[in-house]
Amino acid sequence: MSLLILATILAVGVVRIQAGCPSIQSDSLTGVEGRWYKVYSNIEYPTVKCAYGDISKSGDTYTTNVNIKFDNGESMTVDSTIKKESDGKYYDEWENDDGITQHDITLLKVDGDFLLSWICVDFGDGVIKENAAIHSRNKQTSNAIKEKFSNWLTSKGAQGGTFYESRTDGC
Repeated sequence: MSLLILATILAVGVVRIQAGCPSIQSDSLTGVEGRWYKVYSNIEYPTVKCAYGDISKSGDTYTTNVNIKFDNGESMTVDSTIKKESDGKYYDEWENDDGITQHDITLLKVDGDFLLSWICVDFGDGVIKENAAIHSRNKQTSNAIKEKFSNWLTSKGAQGGTFYESRTDGC
């Protein structure tokens, strides 16, 4: 569920120079449907008081609806579509601020009541942005799950495995 990171991708992210995005694949998307609250992110967002997303499935396609609430009373919504392609990887399609449709590799990994979402945006010329977040069905945090997902991402060659706690006081 890159859904919650999808919106945060519009802000500052982890950028590095390399040949492309790491080769990371989702195993199965079983259990991703429902509402998820962002409880950790690899990027700190002090002005976001709540970020949550709803994932639904229709056939082979998953749709996400992300809602973000800010301290100043403003909010934003981002919708996207996630689909598995012939290379066996899942891709997230969403529209950026310029009205351009992005098509980026994504990963969703469920562990109990927690969901790891990761998205890698390839800007070309070896410049990519990786964003990762951990979501909870019930706004609970867990240092054990944070460490587990961080280690898993690192083992797959991804950057940005350091997670910061996200606010849920505005949810």
